[in-house]
Amino acid sequence: MCDFSKGFKLCTCAALEAKLEQQPRNIKPRKKRSKAASEEGLYHWTLRRMAWKNDVVVIGRYILPAESLEHGLDAEWVMLNLNCGDCFDFDYIPQEGDWLRISSADTSKQYQYLSFMVVNGVWIQDFHDGVSATFHLHHAGIVHEISS
Repeated sequence: MCDFSKGFKLCTCAALEAKLEQQPRNIKPRKKRSKAASEEGLYHWTLRRMAWKNDVVVIGRYILPAESLEHGLDAEWVMLNLNCGDCFDFDYIPQEGDWLRISSADTSKQYQYLSFMVVNGVWIQDFHDGVSATFHLHHAGIVHEISS
């Protein structure tokens, strides 16, 4: 069982990046946890970089990010680690507007996610509305626990 209370590492995975880049946006969630989810880790993450802002205003409802996921992975803890630690397994310098999303690999829980953006050089808990800006996939991977 994973326990992220001692820390975590956002590890890249080339196969997962390719899969996420090609995945259609209108996938219906499955009722059961997929075999791929159990093989690829409990949580996936995507780091997207803002390409451009759109001058569009949309009125509607959003599925807001959660405050916490299971296994000790909560928004405050992740934000603290992002701002103080070296969470990524690659050389990375945050840029204004970068967007990090952590979600369950279990497709039945795809709407439970944590979301962070870089604002004024600091990671904050925030989300992207899907309309006001366009993002490109920068990196993706699996959240691994730090055991010691």
